Amino acid sequence: MVDMRLAGRAREPEREQSRDRRILRARPVEAGWVSHLCCRCYTWIVPTTNRRYAITETDDIANALDVAAKAWPELADKPGALLRRLILLGRSTLAHDRATADDAREQAIEATAGALAGVFGPVYLHELREDWPA
Repeated sequence: MVDMRLAGRAREPEREQSRDRRILRARPVEAGWVSHLCCRCYTWIVPTTNRRYAITETDDIANALDVAAKAWPELADKPGALLRRLILLGRSTLAHDRATADDAREQAIEATAGALAGVFGPVYLHELREDWPA
């Protein structure tokens, strides 16, 4: 096994300039290389640029996972996949609810459009503006 310590300290990563940003580039050449010995944050080796989220399993989350495991038994042993499915289902449900509410609003507007036509007469605004100070 290769000794990863140099002068009693963990090996520091090399630094290089790339697109005006400093990035860390580790050297996993030696056998037994462990990234957490190299630097404090080693999430840069994760193969994605997407944001990640941490979710604590509270009672509500555990209950949601149980219900999801019953709905999708093929994913019962994969809580991450269950959470993803729940999130996507929630998004679809919210989008559907929003579309339904928008349709109801449009129908209400169409049903009441023109309901007050002719109530105020053709000279109403002119008469109203005559009362305003100049």
